[in-house]
Amino acid sequence: MKTRFYWKFVLIFIFSTNISQAVSFNVSDLNIVNNLIKQYLQTKFNSSNPYKDQIAYVRKSPHLSLEEQAVVSKRLIVNNLALAKFLNMDSLDNKELRIGMCASGGGYRATIGTLGSLLGAQEIGLLDCVTYIAGLSGSTWAMAAWLSLNQKLSDTQYQISKNMSENIHVCSNEGILNIDHDQYSGIIKDLITKKVFDQPLCSVDLWGAAILDNLFYPNENRQNLKLSEQVDVIKDGNVPFPIYTSIQPISKLNYQWYEFTPYECGNIKEQSFVPTWAFGRQFENGKSLNNAPEQNLSFLLGIFGSAYDVTPEELCSKLSIEEKFKNFLNSTFSFLPKVMLNKLIKLEEYLSDLKNEKLLYQNYCDDRFLPAQVSNINYLIQDTPCNDQQNVVLMDAGIDFNLPFPPLLRPERSLDVIIALDYSSDIIGCPELMGAQSYASKNALKFPAINSVGVANNSLTVYGLETFPDNPIVIYMPRINPIKTMTEDEIAKLIIKVDPKYIPLIETLRSFDYEACVNSLYCSTYNFAYSDEQINILSGVAYLNMIINKDVIADIFKLALAKKYMPYFKMPTSTWICR
Repeated sequence: MKTRFYWKFVLIFIFSTNISQAVSFNVSDLNIVNNLIKQYLQTKFNSSNPYKDQIAYVRKSPHLSLEEQAVVSKRLIVNNLALAKFLNMDSLDNKELRIGMCASGGGYRATIGTLGSLLGAQEIGLLDCVTYIAGLSGSTWAMAAWLSLNQKLSDTQYQISKNMSENIHVCSNEGILNIDHDQYSGIIKDLITKKVFDQPLCSVDLWGAAILDNLFYPNENRQNLKLSEQVDVIKDGNVPFPIYTSIQPISKLNYQWYEFTPYECGNIKEQSFVPTWAFGRQFENGKSLNNAPEQNLSFLLGIFGSAYDVTPEELCSKLSIEEKFKNFLNSTFSFLPKVMLNKLIKLEEYLSDLKNEKLLYQNYCDDRFLPAQVSNINYLIQDTPCNDQQNVVLMDAGIDFNLPFPPLLRPERSLDVIIALDYSSDIIGCPELMGAQSYASKNALKFPAINSVGVANNSLTVYGLETFPDNPIVIYMPRINPIKTMTEDEIAKLIIKVDPKYIPLIETLRSFDYEACVNSLYCSTYNFAYSDEQINILSGVAYLNMIINKDVIADIFKLALAKKYMPYFKMPTSTWICR
């Protein structure tokens, strides 16, 4: 009834005025009509929002949400059973290890690698031992596809691989921008929804829509997916609890990390969190001011992986977004003369906002890096940085360092072991792991001492056994090709262990130079077009690293249990380096 009322009101007003002179409306008349249309669109686009009648509040607390605690309790039951099986033990006798997995960014290379690692972890029985999984940039795209589409990992890998390989036929790096025509209405609707709720528009809206469309095809509802909907997948504890990450720049080279889960989103440092369904609403003094619908998953994926080298103008041009925007508006308001429509809706403002022509540049930005802005959940909350800003910038967390340790290092999550999967472009001297160590030191968080010498030559390195449980044990697994360093004897034993379909891959990997590929070939972070063979190689490297290191990981877990529950147990060395 309300939507009909708004339409009726708009029509009565329009036709009670001389339409022939619509272009010469005075400013006050035009503002009235604009506000009516805005109210109508707010009602229309918010009609399916289950939280439209709920006020959201900022939760300022170091503690985990009650919802997360409940899910993790269920997950730990699954973990303990799986860990006993993984260690070939009948029971753990009420002992537990809280294990986190931490996947880096790196564009589609990280997306492919994450899926390969998860499939390998699943194959050896490790995945069910994992309590949390944190992602950053390209790895979040893999996580989100797996959980939002609620399908088997193998099906997710098949779907994403098929979609990526299609890009090869579109035109190399431009393939990412080949959006399915049927999805444009969802994209345009989302842009208008944000505009009528006074939410900032930016190129990341289009970037995220392109990423999601490309990876989630052929799901028909993909442009309407929400992060909070993953609650239905994780609530029983059957999969690791997912955490996605981003950063807010506070000053030059100074960032604060944000975490995003299906339940809450917020600033880790400031311990400020809001329900995921309310993230993006306007807040003031810890309370939401409007009832804007939840941000679409596409926008969040765009934020998580927004370290791209493309201007907004190029994105608008590639997507022909201006033409499609006009067509959408003209069809929606077909009863209005076009000249009047453009004046009422102020189309040029939509497009200038979208292209970020109004964005105030800051000293960490240039004309090819235009980050997303979102409403500041800490607006007017005392003693928080940037609390005088209604909107804040959020960016790809890899700009700080490329491994999402910060949410996993929160003391409230009490992780015993963190497995770091590093698909970064630079792994020599493990700079991203060193970045995590520096973050932990600055924030007085427990973290083992890191010796980076020679680490990049090994598929697994362990830190912190001698000081555990004073700090978490870190198992570092970078994106190296283990086959090139193995003897013929070792390769022969490996062939017996793995699925026969990987035997041709092992032969291919004998000559595969990962470093050369990252520096000059298809493994570049900015490549979005992979052939089937290339996908099989990158996925296979990550998968095989898990298979090869199964027994080593099991031994580490046994030592960790012994150290945790026998505090005086002596460890032989501080660092294990394994092929």
